[in-house]
Amino acid sequence: MRALRSSTWELVRSRIHPPFRLSTGVGIPGVTRYRCASTVLPDSTARPRSDVNNLEPLPKPFEKRERGQRDQKWSRFPRYATYGLVGTGLYLGLSYLFHPDPSEYSPSLARQPTSTLLRSYLVWTLTSFPSIVDAAPMVLDFVFTTTIPGIRPLGEFIVRRTFFPQFIPGETAEECVPAMEEMRRRNVGHALNYSAEADVIDVGAKKGIAGGEAVDPSLARFREIERALEVQGEFERRMAEEGWARGSSAFALKTTGLIDPAILIRASNAMHRLHEAHSPSTTAESLAKGTLYPGAPQLISRAVLAPASLEIPSIPHGSVERMKVLKDDLSLVEGDLAALKLLWERLDSLVSRAKRNGIRFIIDAEESFYQPALDGYTQLLSIKYNKPPIGIDEAAWTGPVVYGTYQSYLTRQPAFIQACLAHAAENGYALGLKVVRGGYIVKENAYVKKPGRQGISPIWPTKQETDAAYNHAVSTLLSTLSSQLARPSSSTALSVIFGTHNRESVDTVISQLEAQGLAALGHTGKLKLREDVQGRVGIAQLYGEGEAFVSHRTSADGRNEG
Repeated sequence: MRALRSSTWELVRSRIHPPFRLSTGVGIPGVTRYRCASTVLPDSTARPRSDVNNLEPLPKPFEKRERGQRDQKWSRFPRYATYGLVGTGLYLGLSYLFHPDPSEYSPSLARQPTSTLLRSYLVWTLTSFPSIVDAAPMVLDFVFTTTIPGIRPLGEFIVRRTFFPQFIPGETAEECVPAMEEMRRRNVGHALNYSAEADVIDVGAKKGIAGGEAVDPSLARFREIERALEVQGEFERRMAEEGWARGSSAFALKTTGLIDPAILIRASNAMHRLHEAHSPSTTAESLAKGTLYPGAPQLISRAVLAPASLEIPSIPHGSVERMKVLKDDLSLVEGDLAALKLLWERLDSLVSRAKRNGIRFIIDAEESFYQPALDGYTQLLSIKYNKPPIGIDEAAWTGPVVYGTYQSYLTRQPAFIQACLAHAAENGYALGLKVVRGGYIVKENAYVKKPGRQGISPIWPTKQETDAAYNHAVSTLLSTLSSQLARPSSSTALSVIFGTHNRESVDTVISQLEAQGLAALGHTGKLKLREDVQGRVGIAQLYGEGEAFVSHRTSADGRNEG
């Protein structure tokens, strides 16, 4: 991040007063990266949420009140950050699109207006100071709740012209289109992230609307996602008419926004009990059963996640200690199967819509007590949508539609990846992966400290071990991809997006691409992907963060040296 801020300032300095050299803040400690949502949240922690397992309120370094209390006040503030945008490096081929004349496009920072560069430098400088970061929630609470005339409008004016445009492209899908188009014209793809997710504190809540009619918030979110996918599809079609190849757009979903999260926990408990009683009959099932908490999905879970009947199946009772399921933890209760069936139908509908519109669909990871159900849905959707259609030209197959998210800070990560690779191979589909480090550390460590649930944390003890797991995933997946592409038929070869704001991680991906023979550096020092790799490997950062980490090493379209 320091490099990005330095690069931004160099361009500002050259435009404002070229003869002078100014400090870029290299010596300032505690540089912190942020993603902007309804408030500014740190990248290393998750948006706090109450648990259905009665987790006690946790002290949070960037929050002074519980989420529900804060949201009550912030609900009166304009709906910032409904959508987040992830810039994906087409340089590394999230899309294999290229413009007929990519040479006409200049580097991303050089093309930004001076006002934008000044704003970026201001934002990154302010967020480099821990004292400012720590004070920000209290200051923002005061600004947007005070009755002092003029303070709130002034605060909103400042936020909307600094942090908001730096990280958030819009409050609706339509408002995001200009940013999507600007990135596309620089050969950078996008992943639209609808950030609404359900809090357990809101479980079962109904929101009144005009006329006294009540509506399920999850239905409203579902309709909004449908509309967003259509906006993305129209964007893809319009860009295709201009000569741009299709396939660079993605949509990322937080599944908890579509269902009562308590049901996902009970479904996960049921899955753990079913898996514990089930004897594996395939290599993939054996690997899944040996995976550390929160485990890996098995097809036997279909009866829970996508039930053909609303009759609760026979599920063993008792504890599953290695999966942190206590004897008294509920599995399924009346009404759960109907809700899970509805969720399956909605997810199926959304992925189908995404496929029709040429959009890749990413299921985001969440806390580990939801994750078994989320992994199960990802697996079922992958089986249905990630298989190459029979009888089509292999060259016309654009790869998987559904992507799961793999959190490297979970100790299960190495075994989990192997189990998923084996399952994809046994069931004939292309595995889609988004590899990240993870963002729920505080909640995960607290989960295993509850009475009766004590045990080893599912998180690696140190960041170094998380980094090692991330790097291991990079080498494992790229070596596997190399082997898959060497087969006579490579239609089920995996596709992977590496999500990172870490320059060393970007360099690791690039070095592994070279080591596996998947890419080579041209005479300009820019990366050139092998033709059959284009569209299968990508690097992604949050909108407004870290694009320079990729562009300094990679070509403009993945095909040319740049």
